[in-house]
Amino acid sequence: MLDGVGQPVAAQRMPRLDPFRADPGHNSYRSGFWGIVELEPKRTGGYELSLRAELEGGRVATAALATVGRRATAQPITPAWPERAEGPRVAIAMATHNPPTDLFKR
Repeated sequence: MLDGVGQPVAAQRMPRLDPFRADPGHNSYRSGFWGIVELEPKRTGGYELSLRAELEGGRVATAALATVGRRATAQPITPAWPERAEGPRVAIAMATHNPPTDLFKR
């Protein structure tokens, strides 16, 4: 959850060996999950990141994970393009590995 609003989970019930090996009952093999949280620009304050899970039997558990701080906008840089390059110029900066391609669609 981001600032109390639910976010989609990209994958759930994914295999994880670390909790499986530590669990004597071996009930945690498919306990992995992940998702991408899209941060919208904010004028003030940070982002509250938390986890909400519906447990077996319908009970809901929540846990605060982190407060992500907001930084001032960086000053633009002037890129150094190759001297004889032709065609449109494209620069891509990525903070994650293999993000979903729909994040690049306009």
